[in-house]
Amino acid sequence: MRSRYLLAAVVSAAFAFGNITPGAAQSYPEKPVRIIIGFSAGGGTDIYSRLLGDNLSKILDQNFIVENMPGAATKIAAEAVARAPADGYTLFFTGATALVSNPHLYEKISYSADDFAPISLVATTPYTVMVGAKFPAQTFDDLIKLAKERPASIKVGSLGVGSGPYLVGKAVEQAFGLQFVEVPYKGSADAGLDLAAGRLDVYPDGMTGSLMMHKNGNGKIVAVMDDKRSPSVPDVPSIAELGHPELALINWFALVAPAGTPKEIIDKLNKATVEAVKMNNFSECLLENGVIAQSSTPEELGERIKSGSVTWRKLIESLHLKLRD
Repeated sequence: MRSRYLLAAVVSAAFAFGNITPGAAQSYPEKPVRIIIGFSAGGGTDIYSRLLGDNLSKILDQNFIVENMPGAATKIAAEAVARAPADGYTLFFTGATALVSNPHLYEKISYSADDFAPISLVATTPYTVMVGAKFPAQTFDDLIKLAKERPASIKVGSLGVGSGPYLVGKAVEQAFGLQFVEVPYKGSADAGLDLAAGRLDVYPDGMTGSLMMHKNGNGKIVAVMDDKRSPSVPDVPSIAELGHPELALINWFALVAPAGTPKEIIDKLNKATVEAVKMNNFSECLLENGVIAQSSTPEELGERIKSGSVTWRKLIESLHLKLRD
């Protein structure tokens, strides 16, 4: 009898510690759920998160409200979610950067990937290597050949040290023993203007940013940094096809919760997210922007985070990068 009471006390304490009761887990969500993102309103991440939130609201019959917390390379948003109660009412819609590269990139960071419970992958989108329409090398192989012939002369755009375009450019530079001239920009739009005008030679942007320029002829994607071709640009070879699978650098979007969120809630959110990602309004909008809607199990997302962390850590350490803020 004493053992039975002790077991009951332990179970009750466990639920109390997480502010969750067995009944609450079953009836979740009983109030609006916040989806925090690390970017301002109006951008791609904001649009995708709001579409996902609308779909989750329909599926779970509760409001999922997006809250923008921009700044500090998404660290503000990530830290807010990591510190939030593990009750399923604060979620983080994030790209890969916050979980797989930022923890290795910054000297002062108050969270790690272990502070989050994976729910589901939401979408994937590869980086690309894009050259200007006026640039003499119009294939990836020709770009590498020209860069070897003209060291320290080819201008490659970035969004500053540690940014995605910066790291992708450095990965290519390292892989082929090249020396590029880095040109930092405040935003991809500015880099795109210079690329179209011939003032910039190469810009390793995400698919969303480069797709429109590729379609309108102001730039040309010469490689998709993935292990397969993208349906958005089926005529462009993947980096694996070109013989360099180690350079497959894929960004992704995912939904995570604070670590310690009860499994029953994670499973409920996963099931709803898988359904939400399949809805046409979501998948079609993403595809128009070169992003592929794709869900996963929590375990699959966890493995993706771990493997991505290893890949980006190796690159960041090889570049001896440590940023202060």
